[in-house]
Amino acid sequence: MRESIKVAKSSAKLVSAEFINIIFGIFYFLIITRTFSKIEMATIAIMGVITNISAVIIGFGMHATSVKLIPEHLSKEENENVSEILQIAYILVIFASIFFVFFTFLFSSQISSIFFKSPSYSNLIKIISFSIFTNKLYETSFHNLTAFQKFTEISLLQIMNNVFVRIYALFLYFSSGIEGYLIGLITGQFIISICMIFLTKQYLFKKIKEHNFKKILKFSFPFYLNGYIGYGANHADSLIVSIFLSPSLIATYYVVRRFIDYLEIFITSILTPLSPKMVEMKKNGKETLEKIFYKSTRYLSFILIPTCLFMISISYFLLDIYGKGKYLSGLPILIILSLGMIFNGFYLLLRGTIFVCSKPIETTKVELFKACINILLPLTLIRKFNILGISCGKFISLFTSVFFAYYIGKKLLILKFDWENIKKSFLISFFSVILIVILQILFYTPFWMILYICVGITVFSLLFFKFTTQDEKLFFKEILLKWNN
Repeated sequence: MRESIKVAKSSAKLVSAEFINIIFGIFYFLIITRTFSKIEMATIAIMGVITNISAVIIGFGMHATSVKLIPEHLSKEENENVSEILQIAYILVIFASIFFVFFTFLFSSQISSIFFKSPSYSNLIKIISFSIFTNKLYETSFHNLTAFQKFTEISLLQIMNNVFVRIYALFLYFSSGIEGYLIGLITGQFIISICMIFLTKQYLFKKIKEHNFKKILKFSFPFYLNGYIGYGANHADSLIVSIFLSPSLIATYYVVRRFIDYLEIFITSILTPLSPKMVEMKKNGKETLEKIFYKSTRYLSFILIPTCLFMISISYFLLDIYGKGKYLSGLPILIILSLGMIFNGFYLLLRGTIFVCSKPIETTKVELFKACINILLPLTLIRKFNILGISCGKFISLFTSVFFAYYIGKKLLILKFDWENIKKSFLISFFSVILIVILQILFYTPFWMILYICVGITVFSLLFFKFTTQDEKLFFKEILLKWNN
């Protein structure tokens, strides 16, 4: 009982921190899209691409290794092993990061030509190069603290990194432009990383045995490969956009992608509790898992479909207020990717089910298929259809990934979708959001959008309670009570 309370408190701290970060992030993003020029927004996007791809290359799978092995050794009081894992993680990160910083700094003109289509932005690339080091140091320190279960410290430092560092960077922007903004982000993140490292200082500066070094690297290698697959499956589109399109289009795609990222965070949070529940119920046999999957498709559809269609209905409004209309050309992209998130939700459900009832290789197959499609299709379509080709490629990859995951899942379980309730959810949601769209077409002003949204939500609620069963109503009542708590 005591352990359950401890876990609940830890989860509450992390959820609270994440909630603060998201709410602040939404308002902060509004400020920078309205303040920054397109070339400055493109710079932020390119910085993200460079740090993310370098993080995968120099990660060596140590994040997952630390989170997996450190708690095990701590429980056995094997402090020497803990110290070795911690130090190996930092040694690999520091030396690999320094090499990449040096490489990026040295070839800044060439890298500028790739991303900005001109060598004249090499100074920005030189500044961005230091973010490779600070970003990876922050990531490594974050996962190490997670392994040590220092959730109070993690929560506070997350808020400092996502709130105070950004405010500091914005302050520097108004005095020194985009260069000052980048320097603010980098120096702020470095200070936070040092604070994180300080919290585990008692395990550092110990002697490492050579054979243990090799053993840990061998253990982490599968996680390293999965990092590449995960990047291909989820972030390859941003890399392709940054290489093949102009800075103006990079900025547009980046803004649209941020809205989709928030949508994906919401979907993931819905599905996160499901896997542990499936693991728990696995002992009751395949039939129990099949029933859980069937019910999950029902309840997921009543959350997933309305949310994604609602995003579509307010997409013009979002792009109008974020950036003062500068990014309205991204409207079809936001609509296409929002539709894609419906399929992504069911894909994540299928992948989680496969993970629970099979060996990891089956899950890897599914992710590898998604990664290949997510790379090949956008690469094929971008040359002919520009930014629209990227979004269509992303949509098709999400769509086809569902079918492939279903194909793999059918070999393990009898998987059935609750098509009746999926159809019901779509129709109820469609009538609600189409009303919001019609009101916008007839009487659009940003000021009145709050009223239109309220009308849409009211219509959805009335239709939902009219056409859903008592069990479904009780289920969602329970969810709302949990969210309220």
